[in-house]
Amino acid sequence: MFLPKTKPDHRTSTLAHRPKIHPQIPKSPNPIIEHQNRLIDPKISPYIIPLNPGHLKQKRKMTMIGLILAIIIFNTIAFKTNKRLTGNQILHIWMFTIALIQTFDIIVDYKYHGYWYFTKNIDWAGLLPNTLLIAPVNMMFLNWYPLKQPITKHIQYITIWVLAILIYELIALLPHPWGYFHYGWWKFTYSILFDPILFLTILGYYKFVQKLETQPQ
Repeated sequence: MFLPKTKPDHRTSTLAHRPKIHPQIPKSPNPIIEHQNRLIDPKISPYIIPLNPGHLKQKRKMTMIGLILAIIIFNTIAFKTNKRLTGNQILHIWMFTIALIQTFDIIVDYKYHGYWYFTKNIDWAGLLPNTLLIAPVNMMFLNWYPLKQPITKHIQYITIWVLAILIYELIALLPHPWGYFHYGWWKFTYSILFDPILFLTILGYYKFVQKLETQPQ
């Protein structure tokens, strides 16, 4: 017994071979936050296979190699070579540096994302540069500053330090594991203009502390 031949339904065959179209995934205005959300909660995007959470921690540790080495080297040099700053002055310079940089970062880094350390989010690792890296640099700057030299020596000294800080900033912009600093809308030329102001501010605060120490009680 033979069954009659039927014509194939072109509509059915077309639907069967039609590729599946996945719905568009809404993009977050912050791609880094969106990426981290997908890693934490795969329900946000069922078409993305979540990575191992330990992968991010391992990458963070690798990225911090350059920062940790810089912290160790700068602090060792600052305290081993210090012959001018007293304990009271070191404490003042350290606290003033943290307050100044942290205040600036709240606006430029956290609010407007001009630059950031590691990620754009508020991160515990981002406290390391502000608390342990910049303060010993200011200690070295003040310890070797030619206070009793002519003004031309002052200009030369500040220029050398600005160049040194700019070179280190370029190193910090390198990919991990050595780099940890990232530009948003901030530009290298802004650092060229801003770094001398920072050094002059630290120098002015140091002289103010010296004046307070010499005043009679």
